[in-house]
Amino acid sequence: MSAATPTPQVAKRGMGKIVAVVIVIIIIVAAAGLYYAYYGMSKPTTSTINIANGTGTDQSLNFNPSSITVVIGRNNTIQFANGDSTLHTVTFTSAPAGVSLSSISDSSLSAGSSFTISLSIAGTYQYHCSIHSWMKGTITVVSGY
Repeated sequence: MSAATPTPQVAKRGMGKIVAVVIVIIIIVAAAGLYYAYYGMSKPTTSTINIANGTGTDQSLNFNPSSITVVIGRNNTIQFANGDSTLHTVTFTSAPAGVSLSSISDSSLSAGSSFTISLSIAGTYQYHCSIHSWMKGTITVVSGY
């Protein structure tokens, strides 16, 4: 037995079903993309850099993390939290052009306190504790994508 060749009308109906399925898939993908764009994107968060208890006396300890990368508009608000029992500083020594080092530094971060900054200019920021010379850190700020 030989297979019958479909008539042009049957072939058209089959093609119409394929086109309908493709359109439904496109609509589902577009709806999922819109849902993710609206609901799936996280709200900006704060990045935390901790100073653990004992950091002021133990030279093996440092800002934690000592190096982070943040994204403008996502997590570029940074909180330095002093969990140590002694005074620390967050003294910026370098930043991108146009950033005032004194405006983002804190010279007196007492035990149990915190200090928050928002960095909105992309680039590399270097900082240290001026009381404890071994404590150093780097923040890399990148543009949102």
